Amino acid sequence: MGGSQGARSINQAIVNDLQKIADAGVQLVWQTGKSFSPIAAQGLEKITSMSLKAFDFISKMDLAYAIADVVISRAGASTVSELCIVGKPAIMVPLPTAAEDHQTKNIQALVNKNAAIMIKDTDTRKKLVDTALALIKDENELNTLKNNISKLALPNSADVIAKEVIAIAGF
Repeated sequence: MGGSQGARSINQAIVNDLQKIADAGVQLVWQTGKSFSPIAAQGLEKITSMSLKAFDFISKMDLAYAIADVVISRAGASTVSELCIVGKPAIMVPLPTAAEDHQTKNIQALVNKNAAIMIKDTDTRKKLVDTALALIKDENELNTLKNNISKLALPNSADVIAKEVIAIAGF
């Protein structure tokens, strides 16, 4: 997934390697964004696997996360937070044009804790699908990433923020 607009580099890497994904026997739930959806549909027409599905938008991300063994995504703050809460192994591709390169900083915090894998946007076509397929087969690495990303979750963050606001306001 690349957010509601999709992520060009992620989409291109996946569409270029659809046959490789199908041959690996994995299930793919792919949020393409509206503009890439026709290209994804054309690519999927050439593949006989029923395990590869593309959607322009997924409104029930909780269900998508629930069935995912690995999440491939951009590295926005909300997505990083969600992945920590749901404890999903992730390969993240930071948007290189994000303000002050904040997505790279977001994912680097996870990478430093061995809680996620980062692939540079410029490397997605060469590395993304192979990295994902290797990770899916590596139960030890999946468990390591899952355990480490789960440790970074802040499930009561809204309460912490609300209490701080109330304290600052003097109530």
